[in-house]
Amino acid sequence: MNKAVGEFFVGLTVLVGLLGVAVLLLRFGEITGSRVKHYAAYLQISDASGLSTASRVTLNGVEIGSIRAIRSEADPRGGVIVELSIVEGTRVPRDVAVTLERGLIGEATLSMR
Repeated sequence: MNKAVGEFFVGLTVLVGLLGVAVLLLRFGEITGSRVKHYAAYLQISDASGLSTASRVTLNGVEIGSIRAIRSEADPRGGVIVELSIVEGTRVPRDVAVTLERGLIGEATLSMR
């Protein structure tokens, strides 16, 4: 077997491996495509320490979305406005209790109960 054929098979193996990883990431939800639609919801809270634009949002322990944006209220005593990206079809009650749950590594989750 000459050098060109060997390099072809090595390249083919790499491409098949990368394709397999991409399929697994899509299958297990680590990469989200345009399949899932979201709607925006806004929440005013007094403190957003630890939250980032990639933080998870949970309702009764089930992940229902993520945080899209965080901005200050016009009046600093008013807290912050958090824009949530909620999975379409999820109904969030008006009277939920909102808490910030912090993990061991520093990530924070916006939890609603």
